[in-house]
Order: sequence, then C-alpha cells, then structure tokens
Amino acid sequence: MFNNTEVHVSSTGKLKHPLFGRFARPIRKAEREKLKSVFKHGRKPYMQYMDALASKSSESILAGNYDELGSSTSVLQKNIKQK
Repeated sequence: MFNNTEVHVSSTGKLKHPLFGRFARPIRKAEREKLKSVFKHGRKPYMQYMDALASKSSESILAGNYDELGSSTSVLQKNIKQK
C-alpha cells in the first residue's frame, strides 16, 4: 500500500463524503486551553484561524484536513472564545 511518500488506495465502494469538504477533529482540552490563553491576551479568533490555515500544507487543505484549526472560524469564535 505505501511506497515512500505516495499512498495507493483502491476502492470498490462509493465515496460518502463530498469533494472539497472540510473535515476536522474536535479541538480537545489541551489545545482548547492553549487557544483560550491566546484569546485572553487579545488575539482575535479570525487572525488565529488565518495563521493556522497559512501554516497548513496545500496538500492537507486540498484533502479537506482542517484538524487543529476547525472547519471554520466560527469553531474558534463560538466554541472556544465564549467559554
């Protein structure tokens, strides 16, 4: 299946997720606490999101992998900053 940096996948089934979808694991406690501390010191959620997005590889973004930053800015604005 693996050949150095390439991954070969064969599937006979139907893909069940949309093309160009955004998928992200929930932001867990340690990362959430770190973000709360950053926001407490005046950092805006939108700027944090854009910096995190800029640091992700283009391959990761094309694959829809939005782990560690959430699928949208509202994840940071609503779920972390407000609590």
